[in-house]
Amino acid sequence: MSLRILLVEDEPARAETLQSALRDRVFSNEVDYETCTNVHAAAELLRNHYYDLLILDILLPCVKGESLLVTAESDYYAR
Repeated sequence: MSLRILLVEDEPARAETLQSALRDRVFSNEVDYETCTNVHAAAELLRNHYYDLLILDILLPCVKGESLLVTAESDYYAR
């Protein structure tokens, strides 16, 4: 079973760099990535899917990433 990672990053180049670094140096090809650029999309993914790891840019525009942590925690314990 592969590791599932949700990457929340509003800068596409940075998201790609993080994915490449993780895939090449840490987790090889046994990783399934989903990437989104905002808190609202990430919250929807977290409500509907299970992830082993969340990599979160806490300085996202409009809505700060910390709010996603609160939502993710409450949704996780509600399952």
